[in-house]
Amino acid sequence: MLLAGSLLLASLPPILSDTSTRAVVNAPVVLVTAPIDGELDKLLAEPGDPVAHGEVMARMRNDRLDRSTLIGLENQTQGTRISLQGLRERIEVLSDWLESLDRTIDVQRDFALRVPARSNARLVPRRQAPRPPWPR
Repeated sequence: MLLAGSLLLASLPPILSDTSTRAVVNAPVVLVTAPIDGELDKLLAEPGDPVAHGEVMARMRNDRLDRSTLIGLENQTQGTRISLQGLRERIEVLSDWLESLDRTIDVQRDFALRVPARSNARLVPRRQAPRPPWPR
């Protein structure tokens, strides 16, 4: 009788038992790496915490990191920013030159359409095409 009662209770759903609020969420796993070697100094996010793009999740410490490496990386970053600014300015100059060429093409096309079709007709441009913005 005791055995039959135990089997009956084991087969019933756990209505009166403790329930757990833990669950596993099927979420993507992302590998997080650090650009330098070192020890984890401070953990700012725990596993399972939502984090935004670019949010600092941990702080690393490396007492052996050579200061000259850090200075070199900062100089390289500054040089890259200066190069980027120069390239942006060059893009602007070349874009202006391209617009000027487009206007010249439109003028030449209009002129070519107005010239009568004769065997001795010559095309004479009204103005010179714009010169490129770099030295020749």
